[in-house]
Amino acid sequence: MMMKEAVAALESTGQRVFTFAPSAEAARGVLRSEAGFTNAETVEMLLRSPNVQKQIHGQVIWIDEAGLLSVRTLARVAALAEKENCRIVLSGTPHNTGRLNVATPCGFWKSTRSCQPPN
Repeated sequence: MMMKEAVAALESTGQRVFTFAPSAEAARGVLRSEAGFTNAETVEMLLRSPNVQKQIHGQVIWIDEAGLLSVRTLARVAALAEKENCRIVLSGTPHNTGRLNVATPCGFWKSTRSCQPPN
């Protein structure tokens, strides 16, 4: 799994990677059970828990299935990351933007083609 390899590479630099997902099913079912990220939590837990926020200070926030986040939620994560001096990694598939009736950052990037992977 590419995510595990990327997390291992980031952690080899001395930073700890904290994994999150938009839904409890994705955080606890997929990231914890299937991918082995035993401390994965929801993005809402990240935004609401002072204990989690204390742990992430100066570390890496990894959000899987980021295409399911609203622009407003991602802005809240970005503000928290700036406050806590964190790096943010967003991952997921671009087709995961259609289930929610909200503006999504990945949907915007896809529609404007302003964020393209390197060739």
